[in-house]
Amino acid sequence: MVYGIGLLAASVTDRFVWLPPIAAVLAALGAVLFLFAAPWLFGTLALRRGENRRSTAGVWSLILNSVALIVVCLVLRNSVGLRRDSLLAVWLVWTVLLATRAGKPSEAMAEISTLARRWGASLAIGLFAVVIAMGVFHREHFIQCFNGDGTETYQLARSLQHHFLPYWEIETTGRFGAVIVNPSLVNSYWTCALQLLLGETESATRLPFWIWWLGVFAVAMVSACPSQGRAKWLSAIPLALFVFLAGIWYTFYVGYYPYMADPANPGVPDALYTLLLLSALYCLRQKDLAGSVAAMAMASLVLYAGPVMSVLAVGAALGWQPVSRVAVWRTALTGSITLLCLMLGYLVWGWLDGSLPGWRDTIRDEYINEFFTSAGRLRSAALYAGYFLLGCGGIPAVALFCVFWRRDASGELAWDRTVATLTLGYLLIVLGSGYQNLHYLGPLLPIPLILWLRRVWDTRSPATRRWGPALLATAGLAVSVVLSWPASRPVFTLNRELGAVTTFRTDSYQEACGWGSVSEELHRRGDLGWQIGRHTWVDYSQRCARPDAPRPFVVSNGEAPSTEYQLIVQAADGVKLYGRDEQISRWAARQRPPAGPDRCPWVFRPIAIVPSPICERPAAIVESREASRLAQ
Repeated sequence: MVYGIGLLAASVTDRFVWLPPIAAVLAALGAVLFLFAAPWLFGTLALRRGENRRSTAGVWSLILNSVALIVVCLVLRNSVGLRRDSLLAVWLVWTVLLATRAGKPSEAMAEISTLARRWGASLAIGLFAVVIAMGVFHREHFIQCFNGDGTETYQLARSLQHHFLPYWEIETTGRFGAVIVNPSLVNSYWTCALQLLLGETESATRLPFWIWWLGVFAVAMVSACPSQGRAKWLSAIPLALFVFLAGIWYTFYVGYYPYMADPANPGVPDALYTLLLLSALYCLRQKDLAGSVAAMAMASLVLYAGPVMSVLAVGAALGWQPVSRVAVWRTALTGSITLLCLMLGYLVWGWLDGSLPGWRDTIRDEYINEFFTSAGRLRSAALYAGYFLLGCGGIPAVALFCVFWRRDASGELAWDRTVATLTLGYLLIVLGSGYQNLHYLGPLLPIPLILWLRRVWDTRSPATRRWGPALLATAGLAVSVVLSWPASRPVFTLNRELGAVTTFRTDSYQEACGWGSVSEELHRRGDLGWQIGRHTWVDYSQRCARPDAPRPFVVSNGEAPSTEYQLIVQAADGVKLYGRDEQISRWAARQRPPAGPDRCPWVFRPIAIVPSPICERPAAIVESREASRLAQ
C-alpha cells in the first residue's frame, strides 16, 4: 500500500521542494521506494535463494540494479526517449520481474521476516538518524542553492538524458565532452533517474546523499557483526551517530567553495563510493571474491580511488591471507582485466568523442600536479591526520593498530588486518599529497569504526565488557559532533537570486557558459560582491528563462537589448553585461556572504577557504552611473 501511494506520488508530482510539506514527503518517499528500495529488496530475495551468494545478496542486488538502470536508460534514450513516463513504465516492469524471481509470496514473506528479526531494530536506528539529520539540515539540503560543485553533479546527471557518458565542459580545453575529472558514471545515472521522477531541482540532486549513507550504515552494520545470530542494536548507535556526523561534514565543510559546501558534490559520489568500497570489503570477508571485484569495478566508475584501493587490497590480502594466495592472485587477475576493459572503453569513447587531449591535461592538472605540489606538506599532513581522528570519533582509530597487536594463531583476524592495512596505506597516500581536502578522507572514516565495533562481538570477553567499545565509540563520536557543529548556518541563495535577474541572450547552454566568464571581471571590479561559477550563473538564469524577454541583467556578445540598458562591464573576449535597474546593481555589489572562517568552528578554520578580495568600488561611481542613465 505504501509503495503504491509512493509510486503514485512520484509519478504525478514535479519540483517537489516547492510542494506542500506532506506532498513533498510523499513524493520523495515514493521515488525512493520505487527507484531504490523495492528493486533492491526483490533483487536481494531473488539472489538469496541460491546458497553461493546468500550472505552477499544485498551487494549483488545493488550491482544488478545499477547495471539494469544504465541499460534501461540506454534503451529508452535510443528509442522512445528518456522521460518520466517511460522510466516509470520500464522500471516498474523490471521490478515486477525481480519480484517474480523472489519466490512465492509466502516464501518471500518468510525471508523478509527472518531478515527483519535480525536486522530490523538496527536498521530502524540508522533510518531514524537519517530522518533526524534530514530534518535538522533541511534548509541546506532543500532550500540552499547550488555552488559550482553542486551544479556539476546536477548537469552531469541531466546530460545522461542525451549522452551515454556524463557530458560537461572539459575546462582544460574549453569545450564540452565526456567528463574525465572523475568517471561519475554510476552515481550520475541514479541521480538522473531521481531527477526524472521528482523534477530537476537541487533537492532531487541531493537526495541520493542520504540514500547512499543509509546504505553505508547497513553495510557497516553487517560488517561489524558475525555471520550468525541477531544483530546487537548497541552496535547501531555509534554507526547512526557517525552517519549524522558525516551529514554535518558534507553539509558545511567538505568542498572547494568559500561560502558554502554542497552535499550534491562531493557528498553524493563520496557516499556511493564509500558504500561500494565497504561492500567490496564485506564480500572479501564472506569469501565472495567475484562480488568484491564487481563492487570495486562499480566504485571505480564513481571515483578514481577505486583502482588505487584495489591495488592496496590485493597487496594486503596477499600478506594476511583472508583467503588463499591462489584465490587472491586469481581475483587480482580478474579485477585487472575488468578495470583494463573499463579503461579501454573510456579511451575509445574519448578518442571518438574528440575529448582525449583534454583528458590528458585534466588528469595532469587535477591529480599529478596537485599530488606533487610541495606547499606546506608536513603541516597539512598533521592537520588532516587530526581530521581523520575527528571523523571516526577518535577512539575507534585505535582499532587500526590493535588488530596487529593481538595474537591470532587461528587466523580469525586476517580480514581485520587486511582492511586495516588497506586503510592505513590509503591514509598515507592522502597525507602524503601536496594538496588535500576533507573529501579525500570521507570513504575511510567508517572503517576504523567497523573494526572497533567488532570487539562488541568478542565472545572471549564477558558480556559486561562488550558494552565498553560501543559506549566509548558513541562518546567519541558525540564529542566529534559537538566540535564539528557550525559556528553559523546562513542559508546561501545568492546564486539563485542572481540567476533569476539575468538573461543570457542565447538558447545554447554551452555558448552561455563561455559568456559567463564575465563574472570574474565583475567580481574583480567590485560590481559583484561574491564569487559565482559561470556554469552556476548560467544554469540558474536559464531556468524558465526566455532569451527574447530580457531581465534586469543581460549578458550578450552584441549590442544592448534597448536604450534603457547601460553597459556595466565588458570582458576581454568582448562579452558584455548590461543592466537597466540600478537598485539591483547596488544589491549585487553590496552582498557580502559569510565566508569559511565565519561559518566554521575553530577546529575547521585552518582549512576554511577564503574568497579572493573584492575591489571596493566607491559609491560615487555607482551614483554617477545612475545620474548618467537619468540624463539619457
